[in-house]
Amino acid sequence: MHKVSVVVLALIASVMLVSPVMAQGHRAGAGINVMSPLGDMDDGVGGYVSYMFDISDMLATYVGLSHISGDYDLVVDGVQYRGGYSGTSAEAAFLVQWHMDTISPYAGIGGGWTSLSFDDMNVGDKLSLFYTFGLLFPVSDALSLEASARLQYLRPRSYRPQTETVDMDGWLVRLGVTWDF
Repeated sequence: MHKVSVVVLALIASVMLVSPVMAQGHRAGAGINVMSPLGDMDDGVGGYVSYMFDISDMLATYVGLSHISGDYDLVVDGVQYRGGYSGTSAEAAFLVQWHMDTISPYAGIGGGWTSLSFDDMNVGDKLSLFYTFGLLFPVSDALSLEASARLQYLRPRSYRPQTETVDMDGWLVRLGVTWDF
């Protein structure tokens, strides 16, 4: 997974260095995150800021910062770990989009670097990979509502001898607003 994340991030970074010259539409956005992990963590909430720009009518790139925090309650080999966690991600994605009058769906693949902090556990920062899909609902010429979901793969290394990794894979749902300029 680490090699795939590095390749995806390298591809996105190279496209983003070349594409601003070709970019047509720009969107800045912000909203809330709700994470529902499939693995070891409890649900978490947070926020995000984003910037998307169109490379063509169908292709776009995305960069953003995302924060999430929640609780965890793990039992590993009879030892219970309990507390709070938080993670801040710098992320980038390559998107395919379809512009329509009433709705603009998009889908893509991306990755990011996540800085993690856990109470009572030493967990390392980690590269992540995600698949995303979403909808933009225009409410005016420059303002849109955004709803998206992503399947995120994130398994940071734990430095506790009882567990090697912490499973933070799961769904992240986002609701927000974008401003087109």
